[in-house]
Parts: sequence; structure tokens; C-alpha cells
Amino acid sequence: MEFFTTQAPGYVNDLPSLLEAIRNLDGYEQGFCRIHAASVDLGVPNLRFYFRWEPSHLVVAEEDSDLWDDPANVFYDHGEKALTLGENDAFLYFSCGVAGREGHLLTARLHMKPGAEPDERMVLLNSLSRSVAEGLGCLEESGLSDSSPREMDR
Repeated sequence: MEFFTTQAPGYVNDLPSLLEAIRNLDGYEQGFCRIHAASVDLGVPNLRFYFRWEPSHLVVAEEDSDLWDDPANVFYDHGEKALTLGENDAFLYFSCGVAGREGHLLTARLHMKPGAEPDERMVLLNSLSRSVAEGLGCLEESGLSDSSPREMDR
């Protein structure tokens, strides 16, 4: 299957541009890389990534989250918090000491068309997040492993 990316307002398609945008992010979130399968409608990408800074006090522990009891959601042992929601989304919150972002976690989000298993979504998101953390100089503190994310027991 062939894939390609498209440009869109608010998105960047290369890692150096993403790192710069994250460092200077003023808005809600930074979009990264709209990936399309060559055989589908250009209007709806198959895969998109987003990054934003989240005040750490707003990130609720897994067990305290309303999402914990929904069996469609899967929680993982990476970063500060990692989960997949339903059939489309994955979230990964991790520490990243960037000047001016004290008291915040960096949040990575993946949104894709239904079809990928939760573990596959988390592996993709973790891989990109590790590249971002390395580029920002916070890989060691991020808690992101190079091994496959493991599901948490409930």
C-alpha cells in the first residue's frame, strides 16, 4: 500500500519543524503529519499526530479517571500516563523539561481511522514521542521506553 502526506494549516511534516513548533507553541496544539493511503479520499487522513503542553495538575491518574472502567480503553505503563480510547485515538503524557514549560507535561495524541489495534496505535505514538523527546533533550526524563508499551492490569 502506498502512503503520502499532505500540507494543511497548523501542521508540519518534518521533525525539525515539529520540534521548533513545540518549543514555541502558543496555541492549543501542534498538528504533525497528515498521512493518507493512496487509495482513499484526500479529505480524511488515515493518521494524524498532535502535540500540546498540558498543565501537570490537570492530568488525572489512571485509576481516578472516568475512562478507567470502559473496557474499550487500554492503559499503558509509559511516560506519566498512556492510553488508547475506543477505535481511533491514543494519548501519551510525558515529562519534558523545556524552558518556559515548567509544571507542564508534553502530550502526544494520535488520531486514525478505525482498524488498528490499541497496541499498534501506542507503538506508533510512543515511537514518534521518543523522537520528539530526544530532539527536545528530555528523553531520559520522559519515561518513554524503546520496548513495546505494556498494558496495565486493572
